[in-house]
Amino acid sequence: MVYDGACAFCVRSLRLFRAFDLFGRLQFFDGSDAQRALAAFPELAGADLASAMYAVADGRSYRGFDAFRRAMWVSPILAALAPLMYLPGIRPLGMRIYGWVARNRHAFGCSSGACRP
Repeated sequence: MVYDGACAFCVRSLRLFRAFDLFGRLQFFDGSDAQRALAAFPELAGADLASAMYAVADGRSYRGFDAFRRAMWVSPILAALAPLMYLPGIRPLGMRIYGWVARNRHAFGCSSGACRP
């Protein structure tokens, strides 16, 4: 998982993934340290790492809502709910919600300059 480490809201949100990652399968990379993140995931070259979180798995990269639902499969607890994220109509709705939260994350407790509109 590559996330905006300068965003306090993003850091808090990923704590949930860490808590549910019972087997420690997820690795987290601060996207504000682009050199380290891109060394681990060269396929993300050119990606705006500050605008959304990314997941890289099985040779593919996932952005935003797609990264969120891909990461759910790692946790036995969240994997039970993951199929719901693939029901018809959920992806467009999830992408809209994710986009809105990403654009407004400053309102959710991120005071970093990275989160200002």
